[in-house]
Amino acid sequence: MSGTKSVEPMMNAIKAYQRSLEVMGEALKKIYERHNSERGTLIKQALECKLVPYLLNLLQDNLSDVEHVSAVKAQIVGALKGPSNKKHIKQQQS
Repeated sequence: MSGTKSVEPMMNAIKAYQRSLEVMGEALKKIYERHNSERGTLIKQALECKLVPYLLNLLQDNLSDVEHVSAVKAQIVGALKGPSNKKHIKQQQS
């Protein structure tokens, strides 16, 4: 999964069709929960496409097109925990 750009297309899908946030939020959360060799590359992709600020903005939005807003926002918080992991950010910046 890290061999190709995968985070930015997911972010673009959310931007184009906000209802996909329910599925994409869960997928992003699961991607960053995994502790494997690809995680660092996926975090780098998230930083490059500015996923973190985008997700933070979604948390402030009322998400009127989303059916289960509270659940989706919980998934976003879970997804944000991966890219914000200080250890991985330091490794990517060195």
